[in-house]
Amino acid sequence: MSTSDISTNTTGAVLLMPFCNIFGGENDGGAKRVLGGIGDQRPARQWYCENRSIGRFRMRCFHGHQGQIMQICEKHLNEFRTAATFCPRCQLDTPHKCRLKIQEVS
Repeated sequence: MSTSDISTNTTGAVLLMPFCNIFGGENDGGAKRVLGGIGDQRPARQWYCENRSIGRFRMRCFHGHQGQIMQICEKHLNEFRTAATFCPRCQLDTPHKCRLKIQEVS
């Protein structure tokens, strides 16, 4: 086989695996909202996660409130399935603790 027989075509598929962005640290300028945007203040400290994302997810409540789309890792997906206990918007509008559900977004 001569060198002229070897293809120089180097194009191919690239798999991008973004980091988990549960805290908004991967956004341009970091996190800008707390509690799904209800609070006017910016977060006092910027946290980040070093794990790779496994998908795109968003939080929704029974009354139709929904959060932003987040790229999150398996650890945070499992945490948020049990730790996110109430909808901040429902708590603000009519003080009750409406249960949140995390859903995958395609």
